[in-house]
Amino acid sequence: MSPIADMEHQWLVVELVLAIQNVLNVSAGDRIYAGINVSDREDDWLQNYRIPDIAVVLKGNPAKPCMPTSTVAPISSSRSSAPTTSPARSGRFTPRSACVNS
Repeated sequence: MSPIADMEHQWLVVELVLAIQNVLNVSAGDRIYAGINVSDREDDWLQNYRIPDIAVVLKGNPAKPCMPTSTVAPISSSRSSAPTTSPARSGRFTPRSACVNS
């Protein structure tokens, strides 16, 4: 695993996310993510993926969570970042990856 980007890079990513979020229609389903895995395949996605600093998924985009994955993050109000190995079958979990078939 590569080391995380330096502080200046992280600051720039945050500034870009905030600027882009201002023009997205999040109430209609547009989403912006920082640091997710993106692949062009659903099956065997770990064989071909990228990790952009920022990913925008507009409503209607064919992107969907890649399954199965053994690393999912619980959606909660706490800021715990400890991954879990539970399957992401319920609405309480969200995969850290998105697959887009091109």
